[in-house]
Amino acid sequence: MSLNSAIAPSLLRNGWWEFSARLLSQRPQVIPRSQKGTHDELADIEGMLRRYHALKDRRREIERDMGGSLEWRELTQSKRCVIGTALHDANHFDRDTWSYQHTWLADALESFEMVLAPLIRENPSL
Repeated sequence: MSLNSAIAPSLLRNGWWEFSARLLSQRPQVIPRSQKGTHDELADIEGMLRRYHALKDRRREIERDMGGSLEWRELTQSKRCVIGTALHDANHFDRDTWSYQHTWLADALESFEMVLAPLIRENPSL
């Protein structure tokens, strides 16, 4: 299936809204947040790198508790760091698989919350 460039963004946006609604109704403890921070938060590159490396120092523990390996990337060009996971080979344009994808994503978000929140609470400098 080929989607033109005008339809694709709309379909993905609909998928995101459907996921957000499902998450709020089925797992209210996991709240989707924007990736965008405040100007002050974004300007604190040194603090972000310090927090990223503090978490990366505990990589084995975090990945064990998450149940698998994660992607750890320090993106110096864009001045950000990423700790993530991905559902590889997912077709985000296939509405028939959205339910599976949304469940997988909700599980991943919940795992990040359960694993990382206590680490951050016990070390406020993170």
